[in-house]
Amino acid sequence: SSVKLLEIWPKEVAENQFEGEKWNEFIEVLTTKGYFKGCEEGSEEYAARTERAKTKFAARSNPYEGLTPEQLKGKGNDMMTKGQHKTAVGYYSKAIEMEPDNAVFYCNRAAAYTHLNQFKEAVRDCEKATQLRPDYSKAYSRLGLAHFYLNDFVPAVVAFKEACELEPENETYKKDLAAAESKKASAVGGPPAGFDMGAISSMMSNPQFQQMAQNVMQNP
Repeated sequence: SSVKLLEIWPKEVAENQFEGEKWNEFIEVLTTKGYFKGCEEGSEEYAARTERAKTKFAARSNPYEGLTPEQLKGKGNDMMTKGQHKTAVGYYSKAIEMEPDNAVFYCNRAAAYTHLNQFKEAVRDCEKATQLRPDYSKAYSRLGLAHFYLNDFVPAVVAFKEACELEPENETYKKDLAAAESKKASAVGGPPAGFDMGAISSMMSNPQFQQMAQNVMQNP
């Protein structure tokens, strides 16, 4: 589903964007240039010009202004390499809003969500990506990874198997499948012994997670 613009703007833009130093400086510049010349503060004309100024200010504050979906994806990729995963989600979300049938955008956002430990959101995006592109092996791989970190080892195995069937020569997919099958076998009536979903630092050191981080920005 599309994401409303204000939901994915940086927090300082979405909240109280017309308050604070930057807004005051913007108004001062306009005033100096004579933008409000000929109308008194408090008049209808002053209010109308202020609203137009707000529109201009919001456009300048909008990091997505004028970018195509592919350019937004590229910006998101840049944010991923810098470790700014939450910002990356914003760029991918805007790309999805503009081009909602692009499986790559969903798959990339799933990668960002995984880095943020938002695994359910990653599952949702991967499932959407595979619906749009049933032959998208990377989406199945990331779907398996998200399920893996949710301790949902049965669907993780299913997803990794699908990825392996689509790319039988991919050694990473084979290793991921083997890891998921091992966890599935050891999970008797619940999560495997010693596996703590709260131990995020341990997750981050997991070979599967590190491999995903290395491969996340490869061409889909």
